[in-house]
Amino acid sequence: MNLLKVTLIMLAFFSCQSHQLDKEKVKEEVAQMFDEYHAAIKKEGLKGEFYFLDSSSDFFWVPPGSATAMNYDSVRRILETNALLYQAGRCLRFSLLPMK
Repeated sequence: MNLLKVTLIMLAFFSCQSHQLDKEKVKEEVAQMFDEYHAAIKKEGLKGEFYFLDSSSDFFWVPPGSATAMNYDSVRRILETNALLYQAGRCLRFSLLPMK
């Protein structure tokens, strides 16, 4: 029984060590995702956001200042309706602050 406990502790210790984050890699991946997001918006306007939204039932978004969440279908309707107001690449501008 003690051998089993020691083995489990060692497995937990080594598995935790192997999952340490590479902060520079995370920064690069986040920057790449934002670059891809901005390129999609520039090319397709607000409809470019669909590539980055999760259409599963787990998706929700709480708009700033709201107390209730919106599901994917509600967000989709808003984007589709407002996409007509913005021409791709003309009205939306992005800039990123340096990541720390």
